[in-house]
Amino acid sequence: MWQTLSRGGTLPTTPTTLAHPTRQAPTATPAPSQQQQQQRITLLPSERWLYCGKTGTGKSYLARHNLRTLAAKGWRVVIVDPEGFWCGKRPRWERSGPGTVDKPRLVTARFDPRLAVQLYIPARPAYRDEGLMRLCLDAMTLGGVIVYFDEVYGTADHNRINEGVLEVWTQGRKHDVGGWVSVQRPARIPEYYLSQAENWAVFNVPGDADRKRLAAYSATPAIVDVRLPERYWWYWHQSTMDHAQLMQPLDTGEPATPGTSAVVRRTSS
Repeated sequence: MWQTLSRGGTLPTTPTTLAHPTRQAPTATPAPSQQQQQQRITLLPSERWLYCGKTGTGKSYLARHNLRTLAAKGWRVVIVDPEGFWCGKRPRWERSGPGTVDKPRLVTARFDPRLAVQLYIPARPAYRDEGLMRLCLDAMTLGGVIVYFDEVYGTADHNRINEGVLEVWTQGRKHDVGGWVSVQRPARIPEYYLSQAENWAVFNVPGDADRKRLAAYSATPAIVDVRLPERYWWYWHQSTMDHAQLMQPLDTGEPATPGTSAVVRRTSS
C-alpha cells in the first residue's frame, strides 16, 4: 500500500524503513500464479525517483500514478517533457484551471506558482535552455514541488547538464523539492543520477550494458537474467534494501484520488 505525506509540516530527514523480505531475488521469469504478498512503499515527496525502462514497459504509467497521488495531497507538479509527447503527438493544451497530471497547463517561460500541474517543453539541446534553468530555480525557491523529467537524457549527458536540473537533483531535498527522472538507457546518464536516487523503479531495459549497470548498483543479478512481463518492475530503496524486490503491476486501473490507496504486490519465488 502506498503511504503518502501531506504537504505542510516537517518532512522526515532520515530514511524510511520499508517492510521487505531478506530472501534472494528470483532467477527465473515470474509466473502470474506465483504466491503474492503485499509490499509497503513509503512515497516521500522530496525523495528522488529513478524510473528506468524502454518505451511501453510501464515506467510512465507508474510515474503518472505517483504524480497523481502527490498532486492530490497538494504538492505542485512540474513535468519537463523534452520529447513533447506527455499528452500525445497532437495535444490540446488546457487554457484554464490549475492543470492536472493528465492535462497539465503548458508554460513557456517561467514557473507559474498559481498552477497545480504545469508542463514545460525545453528547447534543444535542453542543457542550454535558460528557461528550463529558471523554471527549476523558481521551483526550488517555492518548495513543495515535484519536478519530473520525462526522459532525462535530453537534459544532460556525461559532460554537460542544465544548471537548474542539477540544482533540483542535488539540492532539492533541502527545499522540499522532489526530483524524479525517467530514462530508457541508464548506461548513458551521469553517475550522480544513479547514486543519489533513493528510489528505483526498473522495468525492462533494452541493452546489456544498461541491465548490468543497474544490477551491479542494486546488488540484484536477476535484473540481467530475468525478462519481466509487461508492467512488472524491480523496486529498490538505496538506504533500506539490500537488493531490489520484484513487483507486480499496480492493482488499479483508475487515477488515484484523495483517500485512495493503490496496492503494489510482490511476487514470491
